[in-house]
Amino acid sequence: MKIPDLFNSPADIPPDAPPVNVLGNRVVTLHVSGESLDPDAVTNLFRVSPTESERQGLPQVREDGSVESRVPSAGRWSLGVGDSGSGTLNINEAIETLVAMLPEDLGVWRQVGELGALHLAVTWAVHPANSEVWLEARRLGFLAERGVGLYIEAYQRDPDLDAPNYV
Repeated sequence: MKIPDLFNSPADIPPDAPPVNVLGNRVVTLHVSGESLDPDAVTNLFRVSPTESERQGLPQVREDGSVESRVPSAGRWSLGVGDSGSGTLNINEAIETLVAMLPEDLGVWRQVGELGALHLAVTWAVHPANSEVWLEARRLGFLAERGVGLYIEAYQRDPDLDAPNYV
């Protein structure tokens, strides 16, 4: 789902709406979070930079230099992949793409788990071409062995609306 999908015309989009790549563009995101989590520690263990991160007590600075009014109450490291442009969604492929970016070493995952809670967030816009999800056992096993929980957000578009395609 893209932010414009939520509105009937570009004029209806609030000027302070987050950019499309922040909401709904990432289909699968691994989050590591904890009250005093240092995102750099996760980066050092996983050897990959996050797509987003935040530190407890430090306001987020947007790309345009402005500062968000919200101050995070915890630290977070997030790595996401997205495929929102396709007409169908294969969550297993998205998970595979994400996992391929990370080390397989169970010991590394356990060290990361000591820093904070791990969960995989799946954002799924339901429509007729992808009205069901099948998560393969081997992927679930891989995640469970590494202490990764699963969080699924499902959204359904109003079928009476045309699929707007705003740029």
